[in-house]
Amino acid sequence: MSLNKEWKKIYKRSLAGINSDKIDPLEYKESLLNKINNHTENGMIGLLTGGTDCDGYRWLGYDIIKATLQSYNKWVKEFNRGLDGPAGFKIVVPSIAIERKKG
Repeated sequence: MSLNKEWKKIYKRSLAGINSDKIDPLEYKESLLNKINNHTENGMIGLLTGGTDCDGYRWLGYDIIKATLQSYNKWVKEFNRGLDGPAGFKIVVPSIAIERKKG
């Protein structure tokens, strides 16, 4: 066996575990749908948002969208498009999002 073939075997073995921790896309969609359904009120979900601007300005906000996977994916795409610093969001019941905004 040549050194090249032996090296390839070792390399393949070392990479074998890298993909083992990947999330199954169908499993991810199912857990996301469960989360959306658990936080639905009158067909809507709330999204608490927050982050830090590139200038160091901290911001908080909320959005209320339809409780569908399509609406959620569209919202996430738009949310990520306008970022210029670290930010995040959390799915909540709409009444909690409105309550946080008032407080």
